[in-house]
Amino acid sequence: MLWGVSCDYAPYESYEDEIITSNIKITNAENSIREGRLNDALENLSDVPQLVLEINEMWYKDYYTNQIKDISSEYKDSNNSIITELDSAKYKNLGEMIAILDAVLLRKEDMAQLGGFQEKVSTLNSNISSSYLEYGIIYKIQEDYKKLSDLSNKLKIIESKITPENIENPEIILTIVKDYTIAQDDPNYTSIFQGNENSWVRKRVSFFNELYDMSLDMETVGSTKDYNYDAILYDLQSLEQKVSDLKLEPNTEAFVRESLNTKKAYVAELKGDHGKLKYTYILILVVSSIVAIFALVYIFFFSNRNKGKVEESDVSKLLEGRTLLIFDSRKFGNSAHPKNLEVYAESDVGLKRELNEDSIGITFNRDGSKGLFVLADGMGGHNAGEVASKIAIETVLEDGKKELFDYQELNGIEIKDILRNIVYNAHEEILCVSKSNPSMCDMGTTLEVVFLNKDHIYYAHVGDSRIYTTYADGNSEERISRVTTDHSELGAYMERCGVTEAEARKNVPSNVITQAVGITSTPLNPDVGDFHIGKNNWILICSDGLSDMVQDDSYIGKVLIHNKLDVVSKVKELIQAAKNMGGNDNISLILFRRR
Repeated sequence: MLWGVSCDYAPYESYEDEIITSNIKITNAENSIREGRLNDALENLSDVPQLVLEINEMWYKDYYTNQIKDISSEYKDSNNSIITELDSAKYKNLGEMIAILDAVLLRKEDMAQLGGFQEKVSTLNSNISSSYLEYGIIYKIQEDYKKLSDLSNKLKIIESKITPENIENPEIILTIVKDYTIAQDDPNYTSIFQGNENSWVRKRVSFFNELYDMSLDMETVGSTKDYNYDAILYDLQSLEQKVSDLKLEPNTEAFVRESLNTKKAYVAELKGDHGKLKYTYILILVVSSIVAIFALVYIFFFSNRNKGKVEESDVSKLLEGRTLLIFDSRKFGNSAHPKNLEVYAESDVGLKRELNEDSIGITFNRDGSKGLFVLADGMGGHNAGEVASKIAIETVLEDGKKELFDYQELNGIEIKDILRNIVYNAHEEILCVSKSNPSMCDMGTTLEVVFLNKDHIYYAHVGDSRIYTTYADGNSEERISRVTTDHSELGAYMERCGVTEAEARKNVPSNVITQAVGITSTPLNPDVGDFHIGKNNWILICSDGLSDMVQDDSYIGKVLIHNKLDVVSKVKELIQAAKNMGGNDNISLILFRRR
């Protein structure tokens, strides 16, 4: 009995049959998972020989340590230093044992003095080498077994949430989507699905996402007379056609179909009732029109008309609660924002460029407690920079709203992982367009993604655009801090040599970046971080069109904390400062703070 392993074999003997059986069972389990047969996968894994799963390297080490002790003890009276060298191999890892025995076998003169010593050491070395290779195979089997067992059990747990009650609850549907998304994106399992975009897990993510949207639609069905019943019936029919691809258990598939059929019947009934009411609505419309005409005539001829200047409405109030605000690659700004956010963004082409290749995207949840702020500075010929920055913005906004806004409880690690994955998704989208359009080859963009989650900021950063924040120092004075480090030769030089930006600019060019989204010359490795913000802390996101022209961070800080400038004036002041210094590039800024 060695380390809990009961076995009739010595380590130098082969476990070939057990290894072959294990590999067959592991392969069958992988195939079963790919085909959605989780019970079969678990059954195959349970048939993997327990002996193989229990073997560990310590068992091998102890066995061969005893073999080395036996040989050393046999020749201990020889006083030959080669015995001491052999003895040093005790308790070592198998690879280290082999190295020491190889060295011992090179000392042929010393071995010649010890009868039978060379043969014993040579045989031992051969046995250890065989065990070393064999254990490598066994270790991989053990790792694959654990990985497949974990994945199968995770997927079974998720599948157990698919019940008749749960699929009628939008919040639980979102939880199912989140769980499947985490499973499909886990790097430990990518080899199992082999990046298959049509795997049943991905299809379930898509299906339950659509089911969630459909559940929200069903809450408003019939709330207005102009509801498009045909459209929702078509969507329900499309969902039903996808059920067979989800590889659900038969009883689960049955009640999912039943749920969709119930919804279809309900909508069809409402559609029929709506048809019966159609003529009633027409009659009401005619009567209402006649009344409206008489009212207009009365107002025109008999009411006092106000000829003074009409007071402008408060745009921000009209737009409170909006969930999407996008600034495209042109000079455009809007100060609309939720009640508890003060935010403004603007992108200016500058004085030297004909085309603005910057893009800005902003989106909030309804109460403004969460916000996603994105800035991209594109690069590439034939307008490709503008295309790259727009693709990045659209991808981040679409993925970010889905991954960050729909879930209430996300911890910091999960949020950072989501931001990192979103950046990689934008990278892949740009590469895909580049490959299909030769004129856009090698296009890329910097990318700043800032996620506001109540009183916390999470960010992902690629390139030489920047993120700044203001903060109160120990004397309660407001100061500015640069959050990100430029992915550029300039930034690398500053970090490597510990010099100021002004000193670095004397020695290296400022416009050579070392990382960009959509560029494959260097591996993409976004910086991801987070920090707490108070209600008076400004967050500034800007392209290098500002930082290259206005190189004094303290001046930027003075503008941000200036009490007499509102958020719009602060942004416009910084854009004008960049223009006054030459305006050589597009200038894009997002500025916001909590209120």
